[in-house]
Amino acid sequence: MPFRLKVFVAVLALVLALVAVVPLVIPISPPAGVRPLAEVAGPDARYVEVLGVGLHVELEPETPEEGRPTALLLHGFPSSTYTFRELAAGLEGFNTVAVDLPGFGLSERPQRADFEDGFDPYTPAAQVALVVGLLEELAGGGAVLIGHDSGARLALDVTLARPDLVEGLVLIGGTLSAAPGRTWFSRLIMNSPQMQRLGPVFLRQLAGEPGLTILRNGWADPNRMTDETYAAYARSFTVEGWDQALWQMTNAEAPESLDGKVGSITVPALVLAGAEDRTVPVSEAERLAAQLPNATLQLLEGCGHYAQEECPGPVLDAITAWLPTVTGP
Repeated sequence: MPFRLKVFVAVLALVLALVAVVPLVIPISPPAGVRPLAEVAGPDARYVEVLGVGLHVELEPETPEEGRPTALLLHGFPSSTYTFRELAAGLEGFNTVAVDLPGFGLSERPQRADFEDGFDPYTPAAQVALVVGLLEELAGGGAVLIGHDSGARLALDVTLARPDLVEGLVLIGGTLSAAPGRTWFSRLIMNSPQMQRLGPVFLRQLAGEPGLTILRNGWADPNRMTDETYAAYARSFTVEGWDQALWQMTNAEAPESLDGKVGSITVPALVLAGAEDRTVPVSEAERLAAQLPNATLQLLEGCGHYAQEECPGPVLDAITAWLPTVTGP
C-alpha cells in the first residue's frame, strides 16, 4: 500500500474512532436554569395519574359541575395548556380540561430508566392511551375534543380508537399528513448510543432563538405576542429533564398518515385554520374537512397557526356557533 494511502487510512480510522468514542465519554451538563418539576409547578398545580404518568391538568371551573358536558383540550408542539387559556375561560356551559402531554408544560417527564413495564409515554400509541385514560378518569363518558396542531392529530387518533368517548371534534391547524418514514439507516443512527447522548443536547436549541423563530412563525403578526406568551413558552424549558423527554418523543416513530382513513369518524367536526397559517398550509385543513363525513370548515382571516392564541375571539365565536350540532339547540 502506498505511503500516502496508508496515512489517509490511518487518519480516517482515527477520525471514525473519535466520532464513535468521544460522544460516549465527554461530560454533558444539564441545560442551564433547570429546576425540579415540583419547584417549577408550585404547590397549586393539579395532577391526574394515568398509566403511571402524572399529567398536569387545568380545569375550568376548578370544581367540575355535574351535568355539564366536558371539553378536553389537546395542545400541539411545542405548546402547553397555556395555549388554550382563552378558550378554556370562554367555553360557557362546559367543564373544560386542558392537559399538558408528557414532555411539555408541567407534566412529568419520565426518563427511559423510569418506563414501567416497557411503557414509553412518548410514542403515538401511548399518547392515545393516556388521553383515553384521562377521559375515563375525568369525563366519565363522552367529551368534545379540541386539538391544535399535533393535538388535532391526537384527537383524531383517539376518536378512531375509542369513538364511544368522543362526541365532537374541533381541529385547529390540523393535518392528515405525517412526517416522512425513517429508513433503517436513520433508525440505526437515531438509536445509537452516541445519538442517545447527543440528541437531547441538539434539541436544547428549542429553548433559544431557533425555538422562538418557530413560535413567531406561527403568528400572522408576531407583534401581537406578549411577554406573557414568551414566558409561558420558556417555562417548559426550565423543568429538569425537558431535553431528554423531547428527545424520547423525537426519537419515537411518527404516526402514519391518516389520508383516506377518517371516513368512519361520523361525529360532528369543526375544522379551523388561520388564513395566514405559514406552518400548515390551508389546503391541509380543506383536505381534512373534505374527508370527514360530518365536518364544517372555517378559515379565520388575519390569523396564523396559533389561532386560538392570536385570535381567541373569532375562534370562540366559531366554536360557539358550531356547538349546537353536538349538544343540540
